Amino acid sequence: MNFIDSLKRSIGMEEKSLKPDIEKELKEDSYDDNGGYITPEQSFYEILLFRPKIQDDIDYVVDQIVEEQNPVIVDIAYLEEYEEGTIQKVSDTLKILKEEYRTEVILLCKNEEKHMLLISPPRVKILKKE
Repeated sequence: MNFIDSLKRSIGMEEKSLKPDIEKELKEDSYDDNGGYITPEQSFYEILLFRPKIQDDIDYVVDQIVEEQNPVIVDIAYLEEYEEGTIQKVSDTLKILKEEYRTEVILLCKNEEKHMLLISPPRVKILKKE
């Protein structure tokens, strides 16, 4: 024991030793193959909450679903109230998404203030439990 170790011990700063097996594993810099690596079954998804106000906003939602493969929660209440012609285009767009891209569209909420839809790409599975 050298002077530094004696000094540390006398002032209560003595380093505590790890258990021998853990200390050995850390020194070897290798991991047991039985532990292995944990890999997620699916990658991370971004779920967007969006309130479109014009047709270009709907195009952005479609890009997120088709190209980025991200689920989107859309509130189309503004379009229903203020943009008469746009709501028909939204309906047609949703039909195309369902038929050509196999997306799922689920009504989450509909009242005076909100009309929320969940639109998800085919790789995102939505489980419906009762």
